[in-house]
Amino acid sequence: MSPQQTLQVPTGTARHSRLSVVLPHTEFALTAVAMREAAKLARGLDVRVTVLAVRVVPFPEALDPTRGCPDLRELLAMAERAEAPVIINIVYARDWESACEQSLDAGSLVVVAVRKRWLRTREERLAAYLTRAGHRVTTVPA
Repeated sequence: MSPQQTLQVPTGTARHSRLSVVLPHTEFALTAVAMREAAKLARGLDVRVTVLAVRVVPFPEALDPTRGCPDLRELLAMAERAEAPVIINIVYARDWESACEQSLDAGSLVVVAVRKRWLRTREERLAAYLTRAGHRVTTVPA
């Protein structure tokens, strides 16, 4: 099991709700598409949207949350424009799989925006991994 450190940044009127939708952040364009879809899903429901921003840190370096997140400003701006309450969860981990194991509740609802390519993209591989891990994953074409 790889160590990880987490920094949560609540935005807007995010509060504890019964249903949580998780958006793995890989690229801003894909996260924006997934956020629009999550907002459609959340319309009329008590749903909290969580953006999972994983920062992969190579082994010799320390998992230090004080190092900052270069994407935080853009993620905050995106969260402010969202139509649903958003929490930004910044996770420092050795790899995506260990970050997802530690950060996601069992059976989480995950929305992943993907671009169709000839070869499987990173987002498609992540969606397949999360499905095998027992999460409910929906992919949205970008």
